[in-house]
Amino acid sequence: MIDAVGDLACQALTHGNAAADGVVQFTVGTGGRSLYPFGFGSMPENLVTTQNKSFGVLKMTLHRDSYDYEWVTLPGDAPFEDSGTAVPCN
Repeated sequence: MIDAVGDLACQALTHGNAAADGVVQFTVGTGGRSLYPFGFGSMPENLVTTQNKSFGVLKMTLHRDSYDYEWVTLPGDAPFEDSGTAVPCN
């Protein structure tokens, strides 16, 4: 079974420190078993948002030089909104 969690980290290098020339990381587990607290001891410095209150999907639209993202919550679950556009992509 897959659990459901999600987070978005801003641009970072491989060791996890924020960096303007790093890569944006989306971590999404949209399984169906349960929602649970995150296991971070303390939140990483580059963490932008977390969500573990509702099931849903991460909708991503890829363009030549950018991408759009939007969290779409399942009907009846706790509301959560997050969306954006990244230009340019690294």
